[in-house]
Amino acid sequence: ALLFKVRSFGLAIIITFFGFLIFYCTLGYLTFDPISLAFPIKSTKVYDRNNVFLYEISKDNAVKNTPIRFSQISKYCIDAIVSVEDKTFRQNIGLDFNGLVRLSISLITNGSNGGGSTISQQVIKNAFQKMYSRNPIDKLNEIIYAVKLNQLLSKEKILEMYLNYIYFGNLNY
Repeated sequence: ALLFKVRSFGLAIIITFFGFLIFYCTLGYLTFDPISLAFPIKSTKVYDRNNVFLYEISKDNAVKNTPIRFSQISKYCIDAIVSVEDKTFRQNIGLDFNGLVRLSISLITNGSNGGGSTISQQVIKNAFQKMYSRNPIDKLNEIIYAVKLNQLLSKEKILEMYLNYIYFGNLNY
């Protein structure tokens, strides 16, 4: 009888946990608005009265960033980024299940928590500036938001956001 009560209690805890997890994911999905994503990293270009570029400034001279439209981005650049960063980008829903399995195995075997992110997840991670201090809840939110991002925005718009706001080194985005 005691063993039955312990099993029942354990099962109730597991059901409660998964119920809370489903509620949390649903709430996050319903409240997230991809249109409102803001990327604060921008620079200002200074031109003279003849429209000649003089210099570029930003807070603490930290970035050089001129957002451009998808149509202005070279097909070679797009193909290179997709092939290196997220081979499944054009087919995935914002989540790469194989990458998630690799990440899970990596977490279990050596404690690493990097990798496995799709281009959409990287857009979310950078928009919320969660690049360095991340926990499992941040990763869960990243997955939920990336799926919704893919449902509401075109792949071209997501790539445009990625290429305009992901750091490429040497103060350039």
